[in-house]
Amino acid sequence: MNTDWIYIGAVVLAFFIFLGWNKSRQTSVKNRKRRNFKQSFRERKAERNEEKEN
Repeated sequence: MNTDWIYIGAVVLAFFIFLGWNKSRQTSVKNRKRRNFKQSFRERKAERNEEKEN
């Protein structure tokens, strides 16, 4: 019975630690994703233009 509560507590604790860590990392990850999306979008556009010229 006691081991069940230890496992439940460990899972809940790990979940909250993960949430806190995720929040602190979120802004940098968002900016990185946005930049990568714009960059890949421009690259795709450039590739399409090259295909049209050929």
